[in-house]
Amino acid sequence: MHGTGEIGQKMGLVSGFVLQSAMTGEDILQVCVNLPSTKVIAVHMDSWNH
Repeated sequence: MHGTGEIGQKMGLVSGFVLQSAMTGEDILQVCVNLPSTKVIAVHMDSWNH
């Protein structure tokens, strides 16, 4: 779950993968180009503070 308490329950279940710790926007674009049927949602590109 992403979060706790009432807010965490509203957010529901989540799943995520770290593909590479230093992945750039160009790297993410290449994933999208090479795997067009994959849904990519890139978040937290420059922040690990939570």
